[in-house]
This record gives sequence, structure tokens and C-alpha cells, in this order.
Amino acid sequence: NTPEQRICVKFDARKDSRELCVNVLPREIVPQLPKRFGGLRVGQEVAASQELMFGGVVGVHFGVRGRIVGPHLPDRIEVRFEWRADGSHGTVSVQPFEIKPAAPFGGGFVVAQQVAATRDLVSGSQVLVLSGVRGLVLGPYSD
Repeated sequence: NTPEQRICVKFDARKDSRELCVNVLPREIVPQLPKRFGGLRVGQEVAASQELMFGGVVGVHFGVRGRIVGPHLPDRIEVRFEWRADGSHGTVSVQPFEIKPAAPFGGGFVVAQQVAATRDLVSGSQVLVLSGVRGLVLGPYSD
């Protein structure tokens, strides 16, 4: 039984604010996606941010949850969804904009959750949405 070989890793931040590497065992780290994928992580739970089409067929419906498996090609991410509308059980290669983190947003709301306005929603002097009108959470607000 050979001992596990340690790996020297320079982390983005250390709790002790030092710039040194940390010697870790392979089981103490997990490969991650490049930063260009906006902070999405391998193993992270996500949801389809739109209907994912395969040709002319819906493969994954909006809001279906999945888990990031890893990178796929230079600009895509491999995701295993909990359910696929096309009946397949394989992973799906998506672009980053086709998924959103599934973790709760402000107020505990999640992607694809049905909601209703608790009061008339107003912008300036214009009523945009009346109290009681239903809606669907698309994701967190972003400028």
C-alpha cells in the first residue's frame, strides 16, 4: 500500500493571508472550471435557464435541476440533469448562459419557482403588475 503523493497548490486565498502553497492530498481537492465560466463549480447544483433544444426537440425543460460534471470543450460545461424530456440519461453539454445556480436567491426563491405579487408593483407612477398576478422566477437580478 503506497502512500498518496501530495500536490502543491497555490490557492486564491488563504485564511492566514500568506502567499505560500499548501501541500494537499489528491482527495482534498477537486478539478474546477476556468474562471471564464463565471464562478460556476464542478459539483455545483444548477438549473436550466431556458428550454434546452436538441435539434427541434426539447431535451431539457426550463428549471430542471442538474449537477455540473466538468468542462466540455473550451467553451461548454457538462451537466447531468435529474430528468430529460427526450428520455435520455446522458449528460448534456451546455454553454454557461444555459444554466444558473440552483441555490436559493434572496428570500429563498429558486429558478422556475411559481410566485405571485403580494402587492401592486409600481415603477414611478406606472403600475407594472397587479397584486396576486402569478409569475415564474428566472434567476437573480443582474444589471
